[in-house]
Amino acid sequence: MIEHVSDERLALYAGGDTTEREASAISQHLRSCEECRSAMAAFENVRDLLACSYGEPEPSDLCEIRQRIARETERAAGGNRWAWLLAGTAAAALVLISLAGIRQQRPASKTPVPAIQLIAPSVMPAPPMMDIPTLRNIARRTVRKREAAIRSVALITRANEPSLIRMTTADPNVVILWESNNEEENE
Repeated sequence: MIEHVSDERLALYAGGDTTEREASAISQHLRSCEECRSAMAAFENVRDLLACSYGEPEPSDLCEIRQRIARETERAAGGNRWAWLLAGTAAAALVLISLAGIRQQRPASKTPVPAIQLIAPSVMPAPPMMDIPTLRNIARRTVRKREAAIRSVALITRANEPSLIRMTTADPNVVILWESNNEEENE
């Protein structure tokens, strides 16, 4: 049984795209194999038909193609220019921000700056005196003289228990608790 040359190798041989050693082996096989000779003739026939059907392109056709390629290349290059400009601007901004940050991290000046009180201390006015029928002072503490300032007032009520008023002052160690006597209200 004779081993035939593949169609791919015959097509390459018909186009002249084989090495000299391959070409001589295929040529020798074609002399002895009728089937491969007919396949080779078919490849040569198709190659000749293709060669005759298309002529050389006209110079004007080539000129149009070259112009279109040039326009597309310029358009693509223009986009790259903007990208480079944007990247350069971003890099410059990053450098400026870094320099500003380094400049702010300098050690503090060795000359002392005099302290100035810009805002006067806030003193809340005393609440107006109200007639509270039966309040008695539960806790009382005498402290050194400080500016009187009440920070917060809270009313604490629970069912079946006396109401409490809790006042916090400017001094965190002083908390005033008042208990109301609800006996009159219950009667």
